[in-house]
Amino acid sequence: MSGPIDLSGVAPGPGEDLFATLADNISQLAWMADSSGSIFWYNKRWFDYTGTTLDEMQGWGWTKVHHPDHVERVVERIRNSFESGEPWEDTFPLRSAGGEFRWFLSRALPIRDEGGDIVRWFGTNTDITEQQLIEERLRESEATFRAMFNTSSLGKAQVDVGSFRFTRVNEALCRMLGARATELLAITLPEVLHPAGRAPLEAALGRLASGEIAAFEIETRLAAGDRDRAWAQITLNTIPDERGMPYRLAAVLVDVTERKLAEQRNLVLMREVNHRAKNLLAVVQGIARQTAGSEDFEARFLERVGALAAAHDVIVDNEWQGATLESLIRSQTGLFTTPQSRRVALSGPEVLVSADASQMLAMAIYELATNAVKYGALSADAGRVTIDWTTAGEKGAETFTLQWRETGGPPAQKPQKSGFGSVVTRKLVASMFSARVDPQYLPEGFAWKFQCPLAKIVGRETASDLDAAAS
Repeated sequence: MSGPIDLSGVAPGPGEDLFATLADNISQLAWMADSSGSIFWYNKRWFDYTGTTLDEMQGWGWTKVHHPDHVERVVERIRNSFESGEPWEDTFPLRSAGGEFRWFLSRALPIRDEGGDIVRWFGTNTDITEQQLIEERLRESEATFRAMFNTSSLGKAQVDVGSFRFTRVNEALCRMLGARATELLAITLPEVLHPAGRAPLEAALGRLASGEIAAFEIETRLAAGDRDRAWAQITLNTIPDERGMPYRLAAVLVDVTERKLAEQRNLVLMREVNHRAKNLLAVVQGIARQTAGSEDFEARFLERVGALAAAHDVIVDNEWQGATLESLIRSQTGLFTTPQSRRVALSGPEVLVSADASQMLAMAIYELATNAVKYGALSADAGRVTIDWTTAGEKGAETFTLQWRETGGPPAQKPQKSGFGSVVTRKLVASMFSARVDPQYLPEGFAWKFQCPLAKIVGRETASDLDAAAS
């Protein structure tokens, strides 16, 4: 009802019967009140719903079927309308004949005479219980959605299908992209991606917007704030309108940076393993060639391969990043002495030897230790070995020096012929490291001085360097 209803000219008789018929057959509860607001008539649906009589309801008796939590408010508001002459509207529950309360949207309009004075009021009550329940479920659903959206640990957003601009973002996405919500709401989804990864997403966005596809997923690099090296898994799903056409996109971004970095590390590691395996085979082949022909070939060969394996373990323990010089030396001298033994003393700064350099340097230490056990200081109970190393020089051009000194054993004697050990400790290390090697055969014991550019020790050498040295 959009305006006052003038029934002052309606004649009694058939007109009243027609009105009663219409009023009793409308879907709403209906009623009429005099100018003071005292209700004197209800339609049949009112009585059917409330299970009351006119005697019970006339005047202000209708308050008996109102919910006690709402009746005071309803009475106050309708009195104000009756006094002011303004149309009335309110929403409240009414009790049914069975005692159930249902919600009604209630309206009343004044009926005026030719002079403009109110002669009566006509009102209706429309059952909106189902609508109320739907709205309540929608409110609960929206509240649940907001809570899940805003508190999720995943980056979440809604994107307009026309402009692909963000229309809604959560805090997790702001943290992931290193940006404020206001900043993200001013840009498009492709803009948070690294330029190299935008084309596949932009193509998919067009297909999503047209309805050709309903979902899309991609892993790509981000380019927002300080997260240029970050990766995200982006999942997009269309949100349809009432016609079933996409009008928004729901976006979920999962930070997969750590996984991608781990995958990259694994790839590098696999390449390193392949490289190391080839180098190791080259070294083993070299050992076999140099050891071949000796009377104790099998024993010597297995011992040297075992020493190489010990060095290999140290490198693997350090995730193929090389080995500290101390751990590398102990992996070789430990093959002949116990960890508690003080017969081998080490001193020097921490030096991380590259994986490539570790194998050859370990071979040299092993050959020196073998010689000490057979002919030198470690063949005597009182014998000792001191190993020290230093670095010196300007940064980028440092020199590495390692010295092996034996004392307490028999006087050192220069061998009559060069064996595999001499080849390793002189020729191979000199070639591999561009080193100066100075073996000394002294009365107090054998001494060996090794000196080379530090970069040769800590820097990565190529597989061909090792192949050439081992051949």
